[in-house]
Amino acid sequence: MQNCTESELYYAFDLIQLILNFPSQEIASHSYSHYYCTEDGQSLEAFSADCDSAIKIAKDFFNIDLTSYVFPRNQVNLSYLDVLKKRGFTAYRSVLDDSELSKSTHIRFLRLIDSYMPILGSMHKKTEIDIYGMKTVYSDRFLRPSTKYKILNKLKVTKVKREMHNAAKKGNTYHLWFHPHNFGERLTQNLFDLEQILEYYSFLRREYGMKSVTIRNCS
Repeated sequence: MQNCTESELYYAFDLIQLILNFPSQEIASHSYSHYYCTEDGQSLEAFSADCDSAIKIAKDFFNIDLTSYVFPRNQVNLSYLDVLKKRGFTAYRSVLDDSELSKSTHIRFLRLIDSYMPILGSMHKKTEIDIYGMKTVYSDRFLRPSTKYKILNKLKVTKVKREMHNAAKKGNTYHLWFHPHNFGERLTQNLFDLEQILEYYSFLRREYGMKSVTIRNCS
């Protein structure tokens, strides 16, 4: 393993540059400080300052104009959309159900089970334009890291494929996401699961014309 200095580990300059060198990729904002937008003590002023810091770094170091925003921990705060729009953001990732009930332990447990089996049913929503004129891209599925149980890994991939197929048939967007560091444990199995999903996407592209797009280009 290549040794990294502390600055390289935290800022990953080379990784960002590597992504920029590939076509059809987007560097979006996940905030400057992993800012939690619905926690006690945070404020509109603090959120605005956080946005300004992220925008400045992206522009100064990479000449990027940020246009897409992903709220940390999916803590979507609709009252902050005007801040984003005024700073040039045109799209953000939202969640399918942000009610207080959806955050209960009971529902979160069902959501975990639903990653492997059809418990909650389809909650898919198409990309839409909200009242602030920003594009709303809904998060359909978090790709959970692989486990030591092969049956769970198979069920997870099968569930994702089924949802992708339904979206492709309807001409809808399917937003699948994960944290790269989630793949650190059981790396081989995680990459195998992801490869199966990418191969199935290739089939859906041929069969239904499904396209791989960034948040900025979702429609």
